Amino acid sequence: MIRPMPRNVCVLVVIASLIAATAIEYRSESQTAKSYIVQANGLDEAMALVGDVGGEVTHELGIIRAVGATLTSAQVDGLRNRSGVRRVFEDATV
Repeated sequence: MIRPMPRNVCVLVVIASLIAATAIEYRSESQTAKSYIVQANGLDEAMALVGDVGGEVTHELGIIRAVGATLTSAQVDGLRNRSGVRRVFEDATV
């Protein structure tokens, strides 16, 4: 005969499942790359900074000393704390 799980064990299993699902969702969001504009003191510096965090430069925007780049949220956080970065903002249709 199979005995049912005690109620407190069922509650713990549900809580653990919710925590795991939330962690997986957070991890996938932080690893999803989006399009950003990274402005620095110069075009070459912007390109180097994006490369340093593992991002991909997609466009050169020399007139504003910036690059278009594909970055994850973790890479964006890494850029915002670096010397030489003037602005990092999500690219959007204007």
